[in-house]
Amino acid sequence: MAYTLNDCQFLVKSFRRFACLRRLVESILLFYPDASILIADDSLGPGCERLPDDAIWCKSQPNVRWFQLPSDCGLPAARNYLVGMADRPVIINCDDDFVFTDETEIEKLLDVLNHDPSIGLVAGVMRQDGRVVNYTGQFAFAPDGGTRSVASSPPYRRLTIATNPGPPETTQAGTRFVRCDLALNFFTARREAMLRARWDPRLKVSWEHLDHFLEMHRVGIKVAYTPDVVVDHYQDRSPEYLRFRGRRQEYTDYVLQKWRLTGPPNHSLEPERWHSGSPLSALRSPLPNIVVLAIGHSGTSPFTAMLGRLGWHLGPVDEYAELPAVREINERLWRGRPMQQASQSPEQVLRGLRQPWAIKDPRFVHTLSQWIKLIEPYEPTLVWLQRPLDQVERSFLIRREGTVRDGEIISRGKTLRELWLICQQHYDRWPWQKLTVWWPDVATMCATIQQLVSLAGGRLAGQRLLAAADIYRPDHRPGSPGWAA
Repeated sequence: MAYTLNDCQFLVKSFRRFACLRRLVESILLFYPDASILIADDSLGPGCERLPDDAIWCKSQPNVRWFQLPSDCGLPAARNYLVGMADRPVIINCDDDFVFTDETEIEKLLDVLNHDPSIGLVAGVMRQDGRVVNYTGQFAFAPDGGTRSVASSPPYRRLTIATNPGPPETTQAGTRFVRCDLALNFFTARREAMLRARWDPRLKVSWEHLDHFLEMHRVGIKVAYTPDVVVDHYQDRSPEYLRFRGRRQEYTDYVLQKWRLTGPPNHSLEPERWHSGSPLSALRSPLPNIVVLAIGHSGTSPFTAMLGRLGWHLGPVDEYAELPAVREINERLWRGRPMQQASQSPEQVLRGLRQPWAIKDPRFVHTLSQWIKLIEPYEPTLVWLQRPLDQVERSFLIRREGTVRDGEIISRGKTLRELWLICQQHYDRWPWQKLTVWWPDVATMCATIQQLVSLAGGRLAGQRLLAAADIYRPDHRPGSPGWAA
């Protein structure tokens, strides 16, 4: 029987990278809204006494089953646990710092499994730092004649990971695949195969990857990878995370003795030989990153939410489509408080966002000039969202925000007219692409979004524009399904 998406479950081991985890879950649900996701987390312990908001968000998703495991039980133990808890015949293994795009086609991984029932695991490849890379090869052992057998036990031998022969084979549906012994930890596998080849729970990190593929080789599970399925990899390795992740030396002697090896194999990430970028679809068009600038109460929340509907990554935003971390940074910049005490630095926030991203915060009116050097590598487009000042003033009065002085609304020490002039200065000095948007007309909004896309030579499907336009509902308030400022 051929496997379908209904036969799959996504398995994710999580450890203290909750912003990354939420980004992964968001991306899976964007492309596979009905996905079943199992998450095993072993973060709780010294330095992490409670789960942060991003973890709570993941736990709250109806598609997610969350398993809280003993503190620092390790990656192998957690993955074994997830395989045991899975109740579907196919599992999809993901690291928590992966991000799905429309090139992450699980259907093609299933196509390879269905094409050759003898293959127990098929991996994809990875895009990292702007290039597609792989970690693959075939095992060969010396001095026993270079045999590929793991079963023999000479006193000690050298492990070489040889290049896979080519070119790739092709399924009837046209998916290319290469038979190998070692592949990335982004893979689809038959659950029964993973029950036969368990991860070694005596390891926690580092060597578990090679050890697991050696174990699969030992028990006879055939492995392949396809260059036609790509997952994005955005590493976020904070000092706290690396303190746990970097314990490689603790397990080196154990692994070398277990497999009777003279030393580690000489192998690392390398450019993927067989991948060739296919034409990008609408969602993968090279859309610009966006900074939304406006006086408060100008419609930035629904506008930014529209961008999210259209494929821009917003990150873990609140009901106003704002990143709490950006708001905290801007408050510190505006008040002149030390940035060292912020929960995240601006660089960390930006690295944690999948491109293309969009960020908004009315405080940018006061702080945008201090962000220029930080965002220079991303060259974002500035969108100045303009709304008639009498409507902005009315919104301030209705919400009882700001203060009234001499008949004028004062927000963060400035009148609305002064804030408008500051926005104009930011706009005039912006060094990259920029445009203005007149908020009240939703048709203009959608045309502007099309204009944003055309800046990068892309286009968006009409149904996505309709989904975005549906956010604009003048009879709703922020936080409701459809709302306007």
